[in-house]
Amino acid sequence: VTDHNHYEGALQADKLSRKGVFVIPGMEITCHNGAHILLHFYNIGEFKEFYQTQFKNRIKKNPWFIDLNHEEVVDLASRYNCLITAPHPFGPGLIGIKRFHPSPNLLKKIHAVEAINGCCVGEMNTKAIAWGRSINKGFTGGSDGHCLAELGTSLTICKADTVEEFLNQI
Repeated sequence: VTDHNHYEGALQADKLSRKGVFVIPGMEITCHNGAHILLHFYNIGEFKEFYQTQFKNRIKKNPWFIDLNHEEVVDLASRYNCLITAPHPFGPGLIGIKRFHPSPNLLKKIHAVEAINGCCVGEMNTKAIAWGRSINKGFTGGSDGHCLAELGTSLTICKADTVEEFLNQI
């Protein structure tokens, strides 16, 4: 569960994990330059800490675009035990990190590329797969659903019994 710049959805979903539902807490960050960065956390406690100490005050200023660029977000996230993903790198507008010509240093800090995105059309996903392969990153897939009808159109499959195993597989 990765809401844009918020964590309430992931907190609600985490309650289901106590009932045996497999839940990975995360957030899709919309940077001030428009680029998006996906973070998936290994546990809800570290996710809460990240949000409370690094994000809560930033959201109060502007809930839609935080006051950091994509490089600053990746540097900040690198201090935490989380999977850092470049979502929809060739997505429309300025949401894909590829439009900002990411540096080799930044790419070293990113763990995965969202290679399949349910909202991307045409060659956007094909280009993402090729780019992910060229920089030797893991792949994820996501529906990027902003309403119920869009959920489940794309997904990530790993053979894993725990969140840790799942994220490590990526």
